Amino acid sequence: MSFAGEIEHRLEFPKGGFELSEERGFQALRRQLADEGFVEALHVESLPLVKRLFDDFTALRETKRTLEASLNDKTANESRMQKQVKRLAN
Repeated sequence: MSFAGEIEHRLEFPKGGFELSEERGFQALRRQLADEGFVEALHVESLPLVKRLFDDFTALRETKRTLEASLNDKTANESRMQKQVKRLAN
């Protein structure tokens, strides 16, 4: 079975079905999770919680990237300043 087939196989839909918008939201979240390597079964009852946790995960990852970029900029600035101070000291 292909990777995509495995994901489709692991989807757990309610017996009564979904509204179309709910199904699209479920499928979109399932794809996002799979893209991140989370291929475990996702039950519809867990959808609201998993969505909130995934949104938090995504936001935290973006915050981490921003903080790393800021730290790299500050480190580079500090290095330049230290070089200038050494030149002035000589």
